[in-house]
Amino acid sequence: MFQIGVLNNMPLLHGYSDLVLLAIIAWALQKKVTTAWQWSLVGGLLTTFISAMPLGVYILSYVFVTGIALLIKKIVWRIPFISMLLVTVVGTFIVLGTSYIVLRFANVPLPFGYSMYEIILPSAILNVILALPIYALISEIAKWLYPEVIEV
Repeated sequence: MFQIGVLNNMPLLHGYSDLVLLAIIAWALQKKVTTAWQWSLVGGLLTTFISAMPLGVYILSYVFVTGIALLIKKIVWRIPFISMLLVTVVGTFIVLGTSYIVLRFANVPLPFGYSMYEIILPSAILNVILALPIYALISEIAKWLYPEVIEV
């Protein structure tokens, strides 16, 4: 609701931030979290219901981005902020690129240059700006849900 009510009223050119994508990425990058796949499906379904895109676009995109985040977590697990920024940029391009391809197949006249410079790049910039605060918030939620056991 915050994304629809507040952030969609603050575009950069024609790009918008995607809080659901950022939350899914941040959740997948948490150390003890094992439910990243489930939340990517839930986020994809919820985003599909509030958008005009066909059913599989957000679900497949979010699941694919979750896979990338989990892979990056295994490879670069000691630098979570860098991982968050990297997966945010890649994920934004995947989600919006998939949306662009689907719209092109639906014969929607979207010039590639316009879509890249007016929608995809500004959306990536907004997502990068919001990535670290969202990561910090999700980290605190994960610490609350998965407390560390201190052995004495």
